[in-house]
Amino acid sequence: MLLVNLTIASQCGLTMAADTSESSIIITSVNHRSNGKNMVFAFSDDRNKDSIRHDLSKDFLDIHISKIKRAIFIYGEKKGHGMISAISEGGGLLLMPVVAKSGTENFRYVVKDLEGIETVEKNVFKSGNKIETMNYDRITEENILLSSFSILHYYPLVSVTPVEWKILRIAYSAGYYSWPRTAQLSKISDSVGASKTSVLYHLRNGERKILQKFLGN
Repeated sequence: MLLVNLTIASQCGLTMAADTSESSIIITSVNHRSNGKNMVFAFSDDRNKDSIRHDLSKDFLDIHISKIKRAIFIYGEKKGHGMISAISEGGGLLLMPVVAKSGTENFRYVVKDLEGIETVEKNVFKSGNKIETMNYDRITEENILLSSFSILHYYPLVSVTPVEWKILRIAYSAGYYSWPRTAQLSKISDSVGASKTSVLYHLRNGERKILQKFLGN
């Protein structure tokens, strides 16, 4: 299995809104419709929702924007630009989230082999989209599952730091959270290049923040 990281140039409403708000917009769910439109659910961190509504109206036919705590949530139907079908019809499995930034959109998908990558690439060009960057890595089924949880990294209400995410991912991949445990703290410490005390501190902080988000205070 291959995990592909693909970035395209884009001037859609989502990337324009990302530019206006100076913040990435994280698309967590896309329902592709046969009429060339997509139902989209997305969020961004706390900005003035009125400032991005104009940008989103470029290709959203129906849009609902709401503010909850430190996040803005976006839901509605928009005109697609062919990427979802280009990936799925090429045999790719799209992984969420899709990330819209100023001028670009980033997609991650899984395919069986290099032929699948080539097919998706051809579909992307046929749909009129321009590829900015593309790379891939071989991946196991377990890592596909782990990769799908990367959406938490973007979620504005989960304040896990980049260092905490890095150590949590290394610990998970190494088997620190397996039963029986297949990697001890010393192994994680060696991998990170930090003391066991520091690694344990970051692990506990990251775990607490994630659990607090899902279990409440």
